[in-house]
Amino acid sequence: MFLLVLLGNPAPEMMVNELSVAPDTSEGIEITGVFGPYDLSGWTVMTDLCTTAVKQGVIMDGCDQPFFINSELLEGELHLGDTAGFFKLVDTAGAIWIDFEYYPGNESCEYGTVAPPWGWSASHFDNGISWYFYRDSTPTPGEPNDDLDTNRIYGVVRDGETGDPILGAEVFVYLTDYCCAYYWVYPRDYYDTTDASGFFSMDICPTKTNVALIWAEASGYAYSDTDSIEIVCNFVHIEHNIYLYPAGVTERSGDPASFLTVFPNPSPGILKLVWSPGPDPVAIYDVLGRSVKSLPGDLGEATISLEPGVYLVKRGNKTVRAILKSGASSVY
Repeated sequence: MFLLVLLGNPAPEMMVNELSVAPDTSEGIEITGVFGPYDLSGWTVMTDLCTTAVKQGVIMDGCDQPFFINSELLEGELHLGDTAGFFKLVDTAGAIWIDFEYYPGNESCEYGTVAPPWGWSASHFDNGISWYFYRDSTPTPGEPNDDLDTNRIYGVVRDGETGDPILGAEVFVYLTDYCCAYYWVYPRDYYDTTDASGFFSMDICPTKTNVALIWAEASGYAYSDTDSIEIVCNFVHIEHNIYLYPAGVTERSGDPASFLTVFPNPSPGILKLVWSPGPDPVAIYDVLGRSVKSLPGDLGEATISLEPGVYLVKRGNKTVRAILKSGASSVY
């Protein structure tokens, strides 16, 4: 029975690994198959611009070996839209093995892909973590993808009062794809320690939501605010400098209404919040920007427990990142 189910549902066996749409001489679709070999003789290739058949005697090895389909393997010319389109591979019995779409844009790495630039390809980034596509300036049709270039976030961590670089500051980056609480807290997604010049650098894999959260910590300094960075596919190098202030300096703006402190942080489950009483509420969000809790500004303080994870506590122009390791949502 198990074998019959496998044979009756072949579609998941194949997937698109790389896509090239321009120039016309480079048009093609690289696919891989889980099993194989596959006799593609007479199979139909359909795009938004053409329908043609695979030539007789074309064998795809399978077993995850990349196989490049272009006009040389087809009875007619392969044509792919330069900015958007689809690709279907249909066997002689009418079963669809691949049904793939691509679309305009340059800021998304969601499954499927944006159309790659002229002379580039859209390559499947399969590193065991991310199953999305990235823009590849060095196409490798028929060969394994050269997943070498990624986003790079770099910068310098400095003392906010003196401007001096901080040696040994720990810089953390979370990708908002990975929002399971246990994964957000331990281990962190990306991490680096600054050198004597305060410099840090991290290579970041493509993400589904294209948003990274970054902050820094150092002995003797208060936590930095958490910043959000938008990243696009790959080949993007982003400079992001961070300033830390000595511990105990909780108000830097000169506006008492923006005072807000959270402790202990990280917390084993219970957070103590203290702020300047006033009309502005204290809002708590998860890392995806969803509202979790709102506290009346007139309270001035509260003790809360939340589900494990990373949260942003905001009031006015002040934002504090809080990490909770365990607990159940409540307010005391």
